[in-house]
Amino acid sequence: MTIKSSDVLLNALEMQNISQRELAEKIGTSAQNINQKLLHNSLRADDFFGLLEKIGVEAYFRLSDSGIPVSTIRGDNPHETDVIKMHKGILYDTRKSFVLSDDFYKNGKGKYDDKGEARILYIDRRSRYFFVVYSENSSVVKIENSDLDSAREFIRKYGIIPKKTVK
Repeated sequence: MTIKSSDVLLNALEMQNISQRELAEKIGTSAQNINQKLLHNSLRADDFFGLLEKIGVEAYFRLSDSGIPVSTIRGDNPHETDVIKMHKGILYDTRKSFVLSDDFYKNGKGKYDDKGEARILYIDRRSRYFFVVYSENSSVVKIENSDLDSAREFIRKYGIIPKKTVK
């Protein structure tokens, strides 16, 4: 059985009692544009998830072994920069990893914690969790390994990175 993104979106629109025209108005495009994308099943993944979010439908993925949510779109974090760095004999590359969570602005005071640091939690394609640690007083970026339990605790404390929305 083949499931197309257009079928999922049409079902979601029906369940939310929203017309294609109303959806088009919400995102500032024409109903014809929406209809063409659905007709030709030509929605990019980021547009698909963004449209679902616009109509109040949450879609997410979880790692089957750990249950940890995976961000559907990499690059959601405005603080994120590409980091390629060796740590303890392992090359970590944020361009080939997925953002899970961060603690920027989570202390209620500012961008960094009391030690002047902020972290982004990633998982790479080999299911290795790691933090990229940014410092308020330095341009040096550190890598820290993380185990599954620490990653779960970080996500429980700070949540997952929200998905991008369609503009």
